[in-house]
Amino acid sequence: MLRHDQPCPECGSRSVWKDGLRKTSNGSVQRWMCRDCGLRFSHTKSVKRTFNINGWRQVCETLAGSKKCRLCGIIKPLTDFYSDRIKRDSRRTICIECQKEYHKQYYQAHREEVLARTKEYYHMHGTHRDGEKRKSYNREYQQKHREELTRGKRDWRREHPEKALARAINRAISLGEECKLCGSKENLERHHPDYQKPFEVMTVCRSCHRMIHTSKKALIEGG
Repeated sequence: MLRHDQPCPECGSRSVWKDGLRKTSNGSVQRWMCRDCGLRFSHTKSVKRTFNINGWRQVCETLAGSKKCRLCGIIKPLTDFYSDRIKRDSRRTICIECQKEYHKQYYQAHREEVLARTKEYYHMHGTHRDGEKRKSYNREYQQKHREELTRGKRDWRREHPEKALARAINRAISLGEECKLCGSKENLERHHPDYQKPFEVMTVCRSCHRMIHTSKKALIEGG
């Protein structure tokens, strides 16, 4: 493949290569492909195009360090988008906030399906096959970093005395028969809605417990 002297009509890149011939009523026409944006084009009068305004807008936003989210339509910094090596600017077209909201809605709408798929995955690749190896690694890590772990726990208890007290009382309180949120009877855990009241415990499953704390963290970060 040979380079082409003229730039790509979509993004203006000069990394253009031959992409075969296209047969027309007037004979064969050389096709070209841009290695940057993937556009395939030829320079006949019937198919020749000018620079695309949307393409140039995206290029300008990328150079300015910003991008428009495909869902919310808000122009945000590139740091508000997850990385994606396939994209031209190495960023996804959906911002992080919209991505999280999408996954949250999808989980709520397909909760049983997601849990079944997760359960099947852990049944095939879970801890029952490498449990001893993982336990051995944890023991070795604790032995090597005993002082650091002890100091971290002590600092955490000093910074969060209410949570430390609630966790100390936690095991003395019996679990309910099912999750109060979804009704599941598997992987039940204790949740403190208010650490000021350590004896008030709600029985929830592991998935709902994780969702509760994730929602709280999102509310705190969002102000």
